[in-house]
Amino acid sequence: MQFEIEGQQHNLNDSISLHRQALELCPLPHPNQSTSLNNLAAALQIRFEKRGQQNDLSDGISLHRQALELRPLSHPNQSSSLNNLAHALKIQFEQRGQQNDLDESILLHKKALELRPSPHPDQSASFYAIGQVFILAHSSQDNDSEYLDQAMSSFLAATQCLSKAASYHLKIAKTWIHYADVIYQHSSAIDAYHAALQALPQLAALSLDIQSRHKALTVGSDGLA
Repeated sequence: MQFEIEGQQHNLNDSISLHRQALELCPLPHPNQSTSLNNLAAALQIRFEKRGQQNDLSDGISLHRQALELRPLSHPNQSSSLNNLAHALKIQFEQRGQQNDLDESILLHKKALELRPSPHPDQSASFYAIGQVFILAHSSQDNDSEYLDQAMSSFLAATQCLSKAASYHLKIAKTWIHYADVIYQHSSAIDAYHAALQALPQLAALSLDIQSRHKALTVGSDGLA
């Protein structure tokens, strides 16, 4: 967290070193090994995003795979591991362009969604994540319209989940508007605007003071209000 605030590289390096030490103290059958693997993978992924060294991303993917193996179907965090690995593979596809990374990312996201039926609190996030992967698949595969339709359907489903706050629904709707209206002129654009306009009055909740409501409807809405 200190690295995220101050941006000093030594803090991130120290964090990775400490995560490695923690992992060494969690040998099998330690119940927290999968959590330690996941924490180290996340820190390495942050360093990759800052420095761009492929070995950090590759190591992170390997650690996510190990964590997933320790989280069988009955494990409450299996869907989180599936999503973490899927996201890392999406990033690797963006770097290397290998189709198998993208295909596996989509498959893992679908498996995670199956483990998050309504009213699971992370169902909306799963729909949002797989929608973004479908957008990537659409743009990388000769603008395959099937992937584009699947992306828009995923964004719609994400805005209809009741377990997230209005601010999160507005964030998804604005992303959906960007792709449906601005980028691809997709027929779902009107539905995307409808989802955004449904979230606005919830965002400007009556429990807030007038100034807070005004700010939410102006700064927070990109002019939609």
